[in-house]
Amino acid sequence: MPRQLAEWRAGRADVIFEGTVADSRVKSEFLDAPVGSPVPATLDPSSPRIRVTFSETRFYKGIQAGTVEVETGIGGGDCGFGFERGRRYLLYANNSLLLA
Repeated sequence: MPRQLAEWRAGRADVIFEGTVADSRVKSEFLDAPVGSPVPATLDPSSPRIRVTFSETRFYKGIQAGTVEVETGIGGGDCGFGFERGRRYLLYANNSLLLA
């Protein structure tokens, strides 16, 4: 059963790689807005995201790069994941989540 699950996930992922978390930062349109720039005047701004930078990467499928950035939710109900700096992870990702 674990092998079948791994094959199923691999078939649906655009990129499969392992890497070490080098950095993790919260991103939101309010935090990223330069001083004096317009921001939406809505009570429901876009959800903040966490941008995780992976180094020491090894690719098994998809793009090949030395450093990769991935965006994820902040956790709770948005399906985010709490990556820990310095730990190594195996990721099955879609191109829409990759930033580099």
